Amino acid sequence: GDVPLKIVQQFLGQQSPTLTASYLHFSREDARKIVHSHIRREAMKKTSARNAFTGTINRIKRGDLLVEVEILTSTGLQVVSIITAESADNLELREGINTTATIKAPWVIISTGDAPTSARNHFFGKVQSVQLGEIEAEVLVTLDEGTTVCAVITSQSARVLKLEPGKPVSVLFKAFAVVLGM
Repeated sequence: GDVPLKIVQQFLGQQSPTLTASYLHFSREDARKIVHSHIRREAMKKTSARNAFTGTINRIKRGDLLVEVEILTSTGLQVVSIITAESADNLELREGINTTATIKAPWVIISTGDAPTSARNHFFGKVQSVQLGEIEAEVLVTLDEGTTVCAVITSQSARVLKLEPGKPVSVLFKAFAVVLGM
């Protein structure tokens, strides 16, 4: 519950972190959910972006000016980000460390077809909800593995795509739209 271990120890009157930890038992799945939730909460505190994917850096590929970073989420999604080499150096990126990839909702594309695209990140899901405004529409999509993604598109696009809850769709975003945070 975000209470530091030292405070829990004092509250319980225990001197050893080992003794305190002996009262805690988490399944691997529970531990994964707790870490995922904590990282997501922290990421959302520092950004206005609606979409956050937490995971481990799986691969880093350096180019002349840019760096391609592949993040593997705890649910198995592979999210690709392309950032400048300077940004990668400033973040001290390396394989195996945790990071959060955020994407602003207006940068998310919704598709109902299988047309080829240049978007590097392409996930399948179903529309959870659609809120139509005068000009804009907010579309929530639940990906097949359970993650929810928010897209803001024009209300005309939502109508043309005939978006409604339960409709299968693709969620796409370019690697250049993915912002990494530590």
